[in-house]
Amino acid sequence: MRMTLLEIVQDVLNDIDSDNVNSIRDTVESEQVAAIVKSCYFEMIGNRNWPHLKKLFQLEHSESIS
Repeated sequence: MRMTLLEIVQDVLNDIDSDNVNSIRDTVESEQVAAIVKSCYFEMIGNRNWPHLKKLFQLEHSESIS
């Protein structure tokens, strides 16, 4: 199931019994939670060994259509 950043922030805030928000920018706390979620996401993505990023491939020349 895919969740938006806002949905994740709302879930975290709900779990810590914080205010309900309709936007990440509604409260300082929601902005802080969003920043933590983003940094964790990028950390997980950066630590994964993505095979398609390591594979070299040769570009082939194609003739242009006249």
